[in-house]
Amino acid sequence: MNILNRVALKTLMKNKTRTWVTIIGIVLSAAMFTAVTTCVSSLQNYMLELIKATDGVWHGAEYSVGAEDLAALRQRDDIKRITALENTGYALIGSKNEYKPYLMIQGMDDQTAALLPLHLISGRLPEQEGEILLPKHLSTNGGVNYALGDRLELELGARTIDGEPLNQQNSFVESERFTPRLRRSYTVVGFYERPTFESYSAPGYTALTIGSAAQGDYDVYIEMKNMSDIYALLEESAYANTVNSELLRYSGSSRESSFNSVLYSMAAILIAIIVFGSISLIYNAFSISVSERTRQFGILKSIGATNRQIHRSVLFEALVLSAAGIPLGVLSGIAGIGITLRCTGGLFEAMDLTEYGVALDLHVSVPSIVIAAAIGLITVLVSAWLPARKAIRRSAIDSIRQTGDVAIRARRVKSAAWVYRLFGFEGMLANKNFKRNRKKYRATVLSLFLSVVLFISASSFCSYMNRSVNALVEKTDWDITYGLELEETDLTPAQMQEKMLALKAVTDVEYAANIAFSTYYQDEDLNPDYLNWRNKQEELEEGSDGSDMQAQEREAMPTRFVFLEDQAYERWLRENKLDPQAFGFAAEPRAVALDFLKYWEPGEQKYYSFPFFGKNEVSYSFTLIPETVDDFRLVDSRNTDGEKNVYIYENETGERREYAEDDPLMMRSGTIGARLSNGSLGIALSSYMPTLVYPLSVRNTVLSTGREMTAVDFYIKSSSPKTAEADLHNLLTELNLSADQLYNVASQQESERALVGIVNIFSYGFIILISLIALANVFNTISTNISLRRREFAMLKSVGMTQRGFNRMMNYECILYGAKGLIYGLPAAVAVTFFIYRSILNGWETSFYLPWYSVAIAVCSVFLVVFATMLYSMRKIKKDNPIDALKNENL
Repeated sequence: MNILNRVALKTLMKNKTRTWVTIIGIVLSAAMFTAVTTCVSSLQNYMLELIKATDGVWHGAEYSVGAEDLAALRQRDDIKRITALENTGYALIGSKNEYKPYLMIQGMDDQTAALLPLHLISGRLPEQEGEILLPKHLSTNGGVNYALGDRLELELGARTIDGEPLNQQNSFVESERFTPRLRRSYTVVGFYERPTFESYSAPGYTALTIGSAAQGDYDVYIEMKNMSDIYALLEESAYANTVNSELLRYSGSSRESSFNSVLYSMAAILIAIIVFGSISLIYNAFSISVSERTRQFGILKSIGATNRQIHRSVLFEALVLSAAGIPLGVLSGIAGIGITLRCTGGLFEAMDLTEYGVALDLHVSVPSIVIAAAIGLITVLVSAWLPARKAIRRSAIDSIRQTGDVAIRARRVKSAAWVYRLFGFEGMLANKNFKRNRKKYRATVLSLFLSVVLFISASSFCSYMNRSVNALVEKTDWDITYGLELEETDLTPAQMQEKMLALKAVTDVEYAANIAFSTYYQDEDLNPDYLNWRNKQEELEEGSDGSDMQAQEREAMPTRFVFLEDQAYERWLRENKLDPQAFGFAAEPRAVALDFLKYWEPGEQKYYSFPFFGKNEVSYSFTLIPETVDDFRLVDSRNTDGEKNVYIYENETGERREYAEDDPLMMRSGTIGARLSNGSLGIALSSYMPTLVYPLSVRNTVLSTGREMTAVDFYIKSSSPKTAEADLHNLLTELNLSADQLYNVASQQESERALVGIVNIFSYGFIILISLIALANVFNTISTNISLRRREFAMLKSVGMTQRGFNRMMNYECILYGAKGLIYGLPAAVAVTFFIYRSILNGWETSFYLPWYSVAIAVCSVFLVVFATMLYSMRKIKKDNPIDALKNENL
């Protein structure tokens, strides 16, 4: 170790206050980087594990692949693993679901359980031919019940339509033909949850057995060595295929460029915010004592040290401090995130996000730790080098005398009269001191500036993330839906509602009749943002094929009409401070609109979201084709000019009448009286069309037709969706009703709910983390600055300044620090927020906004923290002996 390095070590030991402040800054910085990188690593690992548990680890799939092509796939070097489910055949099973009448038998191989999500409920997996694993929804959805050990005798065959074979990707149609081919016997050895690789529109319940060596066709699921290569492989395929889009998305291998663009741009801004905060924290710890370091460098240069040697000495000092601070920071960051995740574990369980044993646990990756440590080290080196570089440029004599630190110009130190009136002589002295030596106070102002920028930027980042995720994720207030065909039962909807509410797991039920029409609106009543989007789409379509029909179709907007049960309707309006008698129950009923549209634009690969209506009072009209007109019944329709449909009615004598679709007899009209953004339990909010809500009792008045209500939809809230689904299925079985329209929406939205929950947790966690860093930055800067001014304060004491005078001087400095920090910080924070907004526009069309609550918190916090820190620091030096302080040159 050379002499300069020894001097550096002795300087660190002698100036313990400065050394500890710097180490603490490095620890906080490294902890922040580690916490963020570990948090991201844990989050990504959780989402990946959740997707693997629910959807499987396969990257892509090809359906109905021939044996020869399967053999060719197995020979490819770019494929890591492959499983082929042999399509043994369909069997009619007596299902009560008319759209899912079959049992689909598929043969497993030795890789099936590894690549596909098979979650056993009871029993075991098949181990030999003749054993079969049945899905749970065969019972809950199809009404077909078996027990372990039961023997199945099945007639297996194929589905065809017009001679063409059909598979699981082809929904059931009445005109298809089922042809039995062979007979097989199976023993039930287990039951498993509904497989996610089975489409909801699939006509058969997927049952698994052990595959044979027969030359048939296969559904092939592929895991690539390089995940992103799956796209090229499937582009070469001649078979129907798909990708595991969720797995590819969260692995960063998705081709959804808008998702990646938002992800990378937001990550870049997040990293920039953190780097900004880290450099400010550590740089301030070094630069706050530039004057003292300058004098030391001058002495070293006077005895022969070169600029290069001093540079190396500074880097050595930074490395020593890093060796002490970075490991502690890394461990602290890991521990902090670990504790946070442990404390939020109960919340994830309450949100039912730990199914299949997948929980958001601490996941430490080596790259994330290396990145955090490397950024921390670079930050320390840069922060140490910058102030030293300024001091080294001076000559040895100037450095020792410190003549460059203070440059006095009478004009620049003149104080305003109001300073003296408000703060007296002491305030004026502080003002002049600030003006004559701005460098001494620059670190404090910079610290406050950065704290304001960091806090508001972090709040904006999290706010935009939350708003975008919540806007793009489909949200429902209900857990389960059920569509009841009224002709299937003698029960009224109200009676069915009572029976559902009697179930233990059901907490609330509302029902409504839904119907959709192409509805006409006047352009002046619509939102300009929607009109701009619509016009742009029309221009694109006209440019592609010039079709007039497409332009005509855009004159009408599909609209959902919801006729909500009267009690729920009245309760919903009163919750939103609207009078039901002025809307749905008025003599001329007026609709309440739910107004939110969301569109995916494939050309730009981004989402657009905006209200549809431009004002509350809106008129509308739509075409409703009545089944009868007087004693004439609808028998036919035709389209003669490519634009208007003509409807033909005939009576018993054979007399006919024709009405065009725009005939007044066919048109219905109404008005909208209010717009709301939040629905009720029984209102199915659509993000692709406006929703108009009326009470159920005025349905015939609004539609003005004798058309009977044939179905109602029930929307069910439950304490346990799985239990409620089973209880509802049993209830429907007792009532001899089909369960094919019973849907557990909550289970389908599990990954979306997980995403929203995680974004919320980590958004607030990030804000808290940045707030703590900003607080520590300000506290360290001000307290160290006060500590280094002990000689100055001792001099003022020696000439008679009282404690009251010190307080007045410090109050002025606090106001000065806070005001300057806000004057510089607020515009910069707005600029950073705008960059965040621009990055969000890559995937979601929204308007710019500033989270004003965070601005208010920042303004109040700046003055609160400054005054509190100043009070704490002054109390520490209050009892200093002026003579001892004046003699101590290490301060």
